[in-house]
Amino acid sequence: VDAYTIGTWSSKISYNSVKKHGTAEDIAKLPPPTARNKRRGEKLKGEKLILEDDIVHDAGPGQFIYQDRAWCIPESFQFPEKINRLEGWRRWLQGAIHVDGTKKWRIKPYRTFRGHTDLHSEELRTEFKGKWKPIFTKMMEAPGLDIPKELKDIDEAFVLSSFEIATEYLKSCFSYIFKAPEKKINSNTVGTWSHKIRYNQVKKYGTAEDIA
Repeated sequence: VDAYTIGTWSSKISYNSVKKHGTAEDIAKLPPPTARNKRRGEKLKGEKLILEDDIVHDAGPGQFIYQDRAWCIPESFQFPEKINRLEGWRRWLQGAIHVDGTKKWRIKPYRTFRGHTDLHSEELRTEFKGKWKPIFTKMMEAPGLDIPKELKDIDEAFVLSSFEIATEYLKSCFSYIFKAPEKKINSNTVGTWSHKIRYNQVKKYGTAEDIA
């Protein structure tokens, strides 16, 4: 017991660990479902999530302790579902605000995520590699697109202007995608975009120029 690290202690007192290994008395002392969901950054139907304050805290490299080590994202972090390319690009460049428990955290730009170093589950790593990286790394290849090194220099104006530059580049590489109605194009999710620019999809549906 005395040799346990801080990370080990944090892991052992987590709800799931107590539920799995604790005694009946330990389990009886667990917080009720409502409090537990709030701590995970969730809310129950019809319930208003109460935040500790309105301050957005910066999540440092080792801000969160769980699974016996330090992480830059909270354990409750998940990639958003059905997010379009512009909103995904915004998160790729600027990061996002994530509510965990009763606090708001500023998560670093998604483009800086590094597999096992930053993403705590195989599910997250697979989603990042398959749905986020393909389309956005391709957009970053756009000629003339220079992303500032300092996050403070990436404002909303830059997000929008860089998005237009990258979109024009996509049109030159995958023109077949842009033959669809504009409304449909704009509603495509990040995952759909990454799927459509795959080699086998371009080979099957792309124009001669796209394939070349």
